Amino acid sequence: MRLLTFQDLKKRNDLQLTLLAVLATTVYLIIWSIVQHPITPLYLLLLMVLFVAIIQYPKIGVYLMIFGSFVFINAFSLHPLYLGGVEIKLYLVDFIIGFTVLSIVWRLLNKRFTLKEHLPRWTPVETVVSFFVALVLITFVRSLFLPASIFDLNFSTLKNYGLYAVVYILVMLLFKEKHKREELMSVVFYSGIVVLGIAIAGIIRGEGFWAALTPLSTFGSRFVAMGHTFFTVIFSLLLSGLWFVRKRITMRSWVLLSLFLVCIVVFFVGLVRHLWVAVAALGVIWFIYLQRPVFKDILKLMFGACGILLVSGFFVYTFFVSYGLETRGFDRVQYALEERFDVSKWFQSGTDTSVGYRYALWSTAYSMFFKQPVFGIGFGRWLPANDAGYLFEAPVRQVHNFYIAVALQMGFVGAVVVALWLVLLAKSALRDRAKEFNLIRFWSESSMILFLLSSFFATYWELNVYIVVWWIFLALWRLEGGGERV
Repeated sequence: MRLLTFQDLKKRNDLQLTLLAVLATTVYLIIWSIVQHPITPLYLLLLMVLFVAIIQYPKIGVYLMIFGSFVFINAFSLHPLYLGGVEIKLYLVDFIIGFTVLSIVWRLLNKRFTLKEHLPRWTPVETVVSFFVALVLITFVRSLFLPASIFDLNFSTLKNYGLYAVVYILVMLLFKEKHKREELMSVVFYSGIVVLGIAIAGIIRGEGFWAALTPLSTFGSRFVAMGHTFFTVIFSLLLSGLWFVRKRITMRSWVLLSLFLVCIVVFFVGLVRHLWVAVAALGVIWFIYLQRPVFKDILKLMFGACGILLVSGFFVYTFFVSYGLETRGFDRVQYALEERFDVSKWFQSGTDTSVGYRYALWSTAYSMFFKQPVFGIGFGRWLPANDAGYLFEAPVRQVHNFYIAVALQMGFVGAVVVALWLVLLAKSALRDRAKEFNLIRFWSESSMILFLLSSFFATYWELNVYIVVWWIFLALWRLEGGGERV
């Protein structure tokens, strides 16, 4: 894979427009983050710039979805439009998706390309995805007539579970050619580097940027926002693949190793426990299905990086102690890590609310499932729960388990469709094991597995910042031959 360079930027108008769109989005979101109130005229100006860029080159829309999700997380994906003081829940990512759809429709009307030429052949994966989206639409309509269903929550679930699947179609249409997918991976790579910079800046200041959106259930605040930690892990998966093919690319090994070292620091300092579990499970899955040379080489990278990190960390800490320098930052990290790793506190009432909160909601969901087991209770509902005597209510989207949420809201039918989807993905991955190593397929497949594992413990399917990249992962995997042999 060849990464885009500054020379490419100087020669190509599409990359120059991409940079303009990225810079415009970055400047606006930084200003908005500082002033913390709506700047409607500036927002409308940004939308005009993005519209012009995406209409000319629709792939810029996908580039922005990746960059915005990686770098600005919820500030990008949940940024609404205010008109006349009224909040309109059309988010920035929604406008970008809409502009991309309009650009493709305009090209279809002008016969600049056809669906037949750009869409790959239909596979069982598309069949299951279509069933899932259709079931989401049916459940949405049914929920409109349920008295306990709240429309805002109902429509939000429709968007996250169903409507954002349009991103899958957009990527399939725009990136059928291999060289275009490699350019997309360049966007992922450079976005990952920016995320690492933001994460390190957050660690230095003692609290990650936008970390307050996902507060800790234990002592202290996050050094890195949960979203940035997740996308750092996604970036590290790409680095792992690049490491295996390092002799075929123009990047030096020490650069990859250095970036991977920073990813490990962010991974642990981010204090996201469910990601620690998901990454460990991904390692087991890699052991099962990756070819041995690939697994061994990536294992060497991981152990080598961890070894370097431990030795260098020991010497740096010793240096600080020996010369009487301030070690409070080290102590804060150590104490926060100990709190997150202390399993004994997970089940003590009032000590760590994370486990108790989830267990209370899962218990309620379990009991409610059997009241309407076939088609579920529908979207837009709130659940009453009891956490060691503390009574509270939360929307189903806060259950922190996608699979429980699907079974509860769409019943046994929805659970079967999701299970079939997972089986198809697993069968395809195992059958692809004998194929020659493919970097993009490895990255997208590993990212999907991590996403699905993480969905056992957190609200990944309920937040558009993650859903958008899920459909990008799936589309790239399909374009690289995934799902062809199921």
